[in-house]
Amino acid sequence: MTTISFNKSRVSYQDLAMAYLLKGAGAVGQLVADVASPAAALDKTIEAIKGLDASRDVSDLETMRDRFQAATGTGQGRGRRALEVGDTREYSAQQVKDSDLFIRLPVSLLTDEKGAKIKVVAEEGRLVVTVA
Repeated sequence: MTTISFNKSRVSYQDLAMAYLLKGAGAVGQLVADVASPAAALDKTIEAIKGLDASRDVSDLETMRDRFQAATGTGQGRGRRALEVGDTREYSAQQVKDSDLFIRLPVSLLTDEKGAKIKVVAEEGRLVVTVA
């Protein structure tokens, strides 16, 4: 078995496409073995290869991408999962230059309407957030 070694800490979709075109799916598997979530890079690789040759069969890459997506989630989005009823979460106070302290608070549990009015009531030691 031929191994491919890169002296890079990151693997780009171009690296994956080149490895696939030269050595096949096994080489791509070697390159993404230590990558936490390679699904997005595999998507771009598939798109790039199909752009070069639309008739080329990339089903083995698609299977590899699907396997990684099943193991790590959809591959979409970053950060924490959305709040659900009953969840408790702590937020860090932020400050930009000389502004007041603030928190970035998701309100998707309250409303799914962009531009909706949110009511905040300041009480002793807490803020109460509701839809206006």
